[in-house]
Parts: sequence; structure tokens; C-alpha cells
Amino acid sequence: MLNLNRSKLVFLSFVVFAVVILIVPATFAQTRVSLNSEAVNVRSGPGLQYSIRGEFNTGSGLVVTGRNNADPNSACLSTFDVRVWLRVEYQGLEGWVARCAVLVDGDLAGLPVVNASAPILTQDLYTEEALNDVQVDIGPKPTIAHVIGITRSRVNFRESPNINAGIKQTLADAQPVYVIGRSSDNRWLQIQFDGETGWVAGYLLHLPYQWDQGIAVR
Repeated sequence: MLNLNRSKLVFLSFVVFAVVILIVPATFAQTRVSLNSEAVNVRSGPGLQYSIRGEFNTGSGLVVTGRNNADPNSACLSTFDVRVWLRVEYQGLEGWVARCAVLVDGDLAGLPVVNASAPILTQDLYTEEALNDVQVDIGPKPTIAHVIGITRSRVNFRESPNINAGIKQTLADAQPVYVIGRSSDNRWLQIQFDGETGWVAGYLLHLPYQWDQGIAVR
């Protein structure tokens, strides 16, 4: 009888140990992201149209709490690939980072698909009226359809829409420019500044709502 009870006790102890082994990883395993470059913009929503909450540029990483509804297993075309977005915990706020701009440690497919709870659009910060009222002298006005954009940081003004293209000059933060063209995916914008024409990365400009409606692909 004693041996039987001891066998039951050993069996129950084994079961409890096995359950703990199964539960602990599920409870404490977290998907995290770390830097893939010098700095990554953390936005208020899953897209370049949402405002920047800050920069992820240091520390051990950010905890990922969700993702948008794009295929998380799709291969990154480049660090500018912005199809997949991840929701992260950022300085006590909800933030979003582009999947291809970070390194991922963990399972993306198992993350819940979520929507941003309180996203702020870029155009909320720079309305179309505010952009149209810009009085800064930025050279002769283009003779073709255009809108005014404002740089969101220091921006390389390039000869062609390519990260390896020659740099004409570096534009300052908060510098207005004329936007006169775009690439088909809106990742590159053709601009006119101080009488010169060139290209800048699209995500580096504040732009008015539906800015691309009348801007031709070039």
C-alpha cells in the first residue's frame, strides 16, 4: 500500500513538473525586436502616414505585442519595405515599427493581428492649409502640378531615386520643398528646391492629405 501511494506521488510530481515546463515558456517567452540600423522610427500606427512618436536607437530591444494583417513571413525587399508592421511597447506608449527595419527574435506568426488604438496621422501635424500657407522662399514655383512637403529630419537630396545615387546636398530639418513627382510605390519623391530637381526618400517628408492625387509617377 505504501509503495502504491509512493508511486502515485511520483507520478503526480512528474505530471506537475511537465505542466510547469509547458506553461513557463508560453508565459515568459516574448517576441522582441532589436536594431537593424543606427535608428528606427517608432510611429503611432502601422504606416508611413502616421506620426513619429520617437526613435528606437538604443537599449536591449522592444517587446512586440501584435502586428498588422500583412503576411509576417513575406521576405523583406529592403529596409524600406513597409508592408508588415509590428506593435511594440515604447516608453509606456503603443508604438509601431516596420518589420523590415528591425531584427526579430521570436515568432511573428503567433502574434495577434491588431489595429492601432490611437493613431495620429502625419497630416494632423501639418495640415494642407498650413502647408499651403508656407511663406518660406524655396525658389521658383514649378510650372507643373505640385504640393509642398516639409522635411521631418535632415534629408539627402539625391540625383535619382536610389539609395546609392549621388547627393546634391543635405536639406535641413523642417525645410519646405516642392514635390513634383513620385515613384509608383511612393517610396521616392521628386522634388524641386532652390531651382534644382532631385529625389528624396518619401518617408522623410510631411505631406498634405491625399497629396499624391495629382502628382504624376515619374
